[in-house]
Amino acid sequence: MNLLPFGAGRWISVTVQDFWDYIGLWVAKNIFGFKDLPSWRKGSGDRTVDYILVLARLTISIFLVLIWLLADFKRKNYDKLFKYLWLYLRYFLAFTLLTYGLSKVFTNQFWEPSLYDLIKPYGDFSPMGLLWKFMGYSRTYTIFAGFCEAITGLFLLYRPTVRLGSFIGFAIITNIFLLNMSYDVPVKLFSFHLLLITTIILLPELKNLVRFFILNKPTTITTFNPYFGKNKWNILNRAFKVLIIVYFLFTYSLEQLEIKNNRNQETSTSGLYGIYHVEGFIINNDTLPPLTNNNNRWMDFVVEKNNGLIIMMDGQKQYSNLKMDPIRKTMVLKPYFDTTAVYNLQYRKMDRILQLFGKFKGDSIHIDLLNKGNDDFYLLKRKFNWINEFPMNR
Repeated sequence: MNLLPFGAGRWISVTVQDFWDYIGLWVAKNIFGFKDLPSWRKGSGDRTVDYILVLARLTISIFLVLIWLLADFKRKNYDKLFKYLWLYLRYFLAFTLLTYGLSKVFTNQFWEPSLYDLIKPYGDFSPMGLLWKFMGYSRTYTIFAGFCEAITGLFLLYRPTVRLGSFIGFAIITNIFLLNMSYDVPVKLFSFHLLLITTIILLPELKNLVRFFILNKPTTITTFNPYFGKNKWNILNRAFKVLIIVYFLFTYSLEQLEIKNNRNQETSTSGLYGIYHVEGFIINNDTLPPLTNNNNRWMDFVVEKNNGLIIMMDGQKQYSNLKMDPIRKTMVLKPYFDTTAVYNLQYRKMDRILQLFGKFKGDSIHIDLLNKGNDDFYLLKRKFNWINEFPMNR
């Protein structure tokens, strides 16, 4: 929907989402008595209001179905309606898998372990963070997973390959759902609905799958009737479908490439990118010894893309916004949780040695740092090996 031209898709998506968020918050407040529930999403699809919204939608659906059945009680079946529902679900699932698949192919959904991650204790990772670093570490596996999702989405777009696509898709989405459940990824509701959709798409093929895989019997031949009576309309239909698919693949791929290029550019803009250990720390010409009870002295300094991390001698961490001027050789560090602590510094870089000097809260400071070397971490140094005389499991 977001890829519709002229921004129409994004406007429709935002409008529909805002409408349902309003309904969910209203039900949460006026029926269940919840107050001050957050209305923003920030990446989570498993908020309290999301569960309430699922219940509200289910209630509305049951109410509308009952009215429909009472008004149309003479109809014996809804085979034609199910056909169109099945078609909608098939396309929805197909483009969802293409979206997630391409984001993995371009390695944008997951990202490699950052410098922050490399120095963080293993036990401090959240379950979701652990999964993200596991996937992001290997681009090969991430691209493979994305390719499987994308090719399954393409299979679902054409009726002759729906059986194969739904069969593979059921396995893929079951794995995704279990990962979300096992690693506390807040996409549990959405992935469950995708699994339910896949099951509905697979239902018409269930009998043939049982006959082929379990009973070892021949399956029935599925015939696909053309959508239109005249051949020229069927040709136009196929051409339009190909045009939509190509447009989606081209547009979304360009969007993913732009995201990837922006991330690479952010990394390359920081000439100081790295992990540094503080060798000397001077305040107002007074050298501070590296004592662990000293909360005024730095122990380590990490320069990420547009952020900095100051690790004090007592272990406290100050995540900071970092603004650099490579021409003037200056940087401004603003810790996120202490707006009064602003470091206005100049820097000098010589090989692995970094010198910082400037002002902090009216005091003059001079800091000598040594780059630890990003490739010294065994996780990054250890590469793929065809031959292993013994397992390197450490």
